[in-house]
Amino acid sequence: MSMLYHLLESSTLEINNKIFFSKKELSSVWTSKLYNCINKSFMASIDHMFHIDAPIEKVFRAITSIEGLRNWWTTGAAGETEVGGTITFPFTDEARCVMNVHSKENNKTLTWKCVEGPDDWIGTELGFELAPVSGKIRVRFTHSGWKQQNDFFANCNFSWGKYLQSLRQLCEIGKGAPFVD
Repeated sequence: MSMLYHLLESSTLEINNKIFFSKKELSSVWTSKLYNCINKSFMASIDHMFHIDAPIEKVFRAITSIEGLRNWWTTGAAGETEVGGTITFPFTDEARCVMNVHSKENNKTLTWKCVEGPDDWIGTELGFELAPVSGKIRVRFTHSGWKQQNDFFANCNFSWGKYLQSLRQLCEIGKGAPFVD
């Protein structure tokens, strides 16, 4: 954030020694728009890439069906998995997250947007991209739009690694290790 603050407090915006505009030329509205644009491009993201030795249809079903989600992420998953639907993922009586199914392309991609849950999660987007690579399925997982990299971010990054391993176990050996609510 200090780099962003420095940029907004400096007298000019300079990229590769080329001056684009001086601060005097910016109204407060444009300064705010610039801040928001730059801030979004520097938002934190959790990214994982791994491979699963299973048919792509099986992997896609595991991330897009309530039964699949219950078997690798949290046993209390419930809701509607079609685009526009809402899925609730409980972890304790107090902790749960609610995702809107934003987009889905059969055996390729899935994105959710968090609409309810921990403050740091609200507004974040979770995405899965599947692709066959060398006889296995490459999974790219992204949890993007984090406002900051704090201890909660670090803990979630660690937990995502654990749950994505659970997804792999479910697809390869038939048994995942979901959170039991």
